[in-house]
Amino acid sequence: MNRVVEAARRWWRGEPAPGAGDTPDARALPGVYGRVHRADLMIGGTTPEQLAVYTRIGNSAYQLIDDALALTGRRAPAVARLLDYGCGYGRVLRAIVQHVPPPHIDVFDVDPAAVRFCSEEFGVTGLAFGRPWDFASIPFQRYDCVWAGSVFTHLSAEFTRETLTQLCGLLAPGGVLVFTTHGEEAIRRAESGFFEPRVTALSGRVRREYEASGFCFAPYEDADFAILPFTFERRAEFGMTWMSEPTIAALIDQVGGGALRLLRFVPAGWEGVQDTVVVQRAA
Repeated sequence: MNRVVEAARRWWRGEPAPGAGDTPDARALPGVYGRVHRADLMIGGTTPEQLAVYTRIGNSAYQLIDDALALTGRRAPAVARLLDYGCGYGRVLRAIVQHVPPPHIDVFDVDPAAVRFCSEEFGVTGLAFGRPWDFASIPFQRYDCVWAGSVFTHLSAEFTRETLTQLCGLLAPGGVLVFTTHGEEAIRRAESGFFEPRVTALSGRVRREYEASGFCFAPYEDADFAILPFTFERRAEFGMTWMSEPTIAALIDQVGGGALRLLRFVPAGWEGVQDTVVVQRAA
């Protein structure tokens, strides 16, 4: 996480004077739909190549959403309500709003500033905790589609079950949940040094636990949370997570009580790294 944050800070410090429409916290970047917030940790620079990657990842997530809905005979632009859960500062949302009317979209993130930015920048409905860190206090609706990109890649086993139960409970009849996880490819990336050096050092343990139980969780350290622009109250349950397909399938059965169906599992389906999972609630 620290490597990504420092890259984001470097590009912000190195930018020229703000242009028209820019603010101290957000600025327009060539080829990127909507302004980019200075706290957006998903962008590491402003070279044409870096901006193209940032945009491509958002577009590919939207394609996953549209493809998931197509499995049920629908398309994303026609949904009555869509939730971007874990929206961050809009890397994926800025792709979604180019196809789905913003009034049909809700967004949520544990970072309240991210929700405010997305709401103001893209015209979507921002949802916030009614009571601090009480997920039951968030005014969710029922959704035709819920997108949770790179959410389950960071949660402990208990937090994973809790979040999956919550999100599946938000689905309207026939609605779909699309989420991503770390699996075999992400383990290979960890072993090869794709992630932080600390994750590479843990890769042996990750593989052993993954092969033994289908699940491995490595919590972040205090230094990882110190760089965040908000208070993360459940830090012991947040880090790097790997889950196998059988583990995911079993968990869906357990939390669904027969009302959920695993429609699709695609290894490394998001950008060749994260596995993609599509779940549907019974009509």
